[in-house]
Amino acid sequence: MNNKVRTDSYIPFAIEALKKSGIADENGNINSAYRGQISSFGAAVAVGSFKQAVAFFALDAKNKDQNNGKDKINRSKLISAIDFVIHCGKEDIKEPKTISENILKKSPEELRQIENQYMDAAVALKAAMSIYNMEG
Repeated sequence: MNNKVRTDSYIPFAIEALKKSGIADENGNINSAYRGQISSFGAAVAVGSFKQAVAFFALDAKNKDQNNGKDKINRSKLISAIDFVIHCGKEDIKEPKTISENILKKSPEELRQIENQYMDAAVALKAAMSIYNMEG
């Protein structure tokens, strides 16, 4: 399956993942910082490595708003949502730490395939975010 076809097939699961992960609230709103962070994930993979990006995002407790110190977003929700999308909703939302630990144990060949799936799922999540209201 090529990347465009896979990304398109992931979009319905991405919409569901945004709800189940808590990225989208019950009123259909998403903090706009999540849109920026999903883009940052791709950049982190390009600049660093896939393992580094997953570890950075999965192990993030909370991203603090530097202006007032309040909790703004939880980046680790993005890794859980991506994992949910990759499994096409067949598995519940998992703990990001478990996801990152599993990825760190993969062989280089498995990592290439998983990296492509993660990047396609991240694109699907970003596309799915457009049906929600952005706030913040």
